[in-house]
Amino acid sequence: MKSSSKVVCSADADSPEQCSNKLAPSIFGMKFGRRTIGIIGGMGPMATADLYIKIVRESQTRLNAKYDKDFPPMVIMSVPIPDHVEKTEDIDKARDILIEAAQTAEKAGADLISIPCNTAHYAWSDIQSAVSIPVLNMIQETARYLKEKDLQRVGLLATQATVNFGLYQKELGALGIRTILPDEAEMRLVTQSIVDVMAGRARDQTKCRLEVVMKRLLKKGAQVIVLGCTELPLILSNDDPNVIDPTSILARRCFDAIIATAQ
Repeated sequence: MKSSSKVVCSADADSPEQCSNKLAPSIFGMKFGRRTIGIIGGMGPMATADLYIKIVRESQTRLNAKYDKDFPPMVIMSVPIPDHVEKTEDIDKARDILIEAAQTAEKAGADLISIPCNTAHYAWSDIQSAVSIPVLNMIQETARYLKEKDLQRVGLLATQATVNFGLYQKELGALGIRTILPDEAEMRLVTQSIVDVMAGRARDQTKCRLEVVMKRLLKKGAQVIVLGCTELPLILSNDDPNVIDPTSILARRCFDAIIATAQ
């Protein structure tokens, strides 16, 4: 049985490895000899699938996973929440839905939780307080990664809500990293592109719009561009050296947290 004491995993307090050491595999995970990854998704659904695929690829790359039994167990809660791309609707209701999803994932056997949605991290502390397992913070993990790379100026492509909440600005600023944001007209282009991806309407012009904004941010002094919305890696290449993909970082951190019992 899991302990009822709460385990908080944050950039300020614990590394992924330290979080890993605090966890014992759930009864569900014990059947597979490793810890179970919980994913709170649906924001949007394709971004959730992207995180899942990237965790699978981590397994293939780092554990040479080949057969079904080689991959980590995962619990995925795909939840529809009020819109937070074009406008912020009823954030209290959205917070309650996310908390309930995290609690359900924990009851289902998850040993840690990941949230492949940047905007949803406005509720991260409330979600963490509601469960007794670590909730990885994608934004904190991305900020730590950028600090490790000794970057001082980063451009941010994100939803208007993520920008308004100051989620990246706060975490990056605490590490001495400056956030360079699109202007109002550029934000409209980013928002339209995110909506196009979510609706399955992304075309070459969608990618071109984003690339124009990225080039402008680089001209403003950004050393790299953070794809601060999990829909964006679905259309922009991870092979671009100017691009930082938080979903990939989150996938690696999830794997870091479970790999101790997989070896």
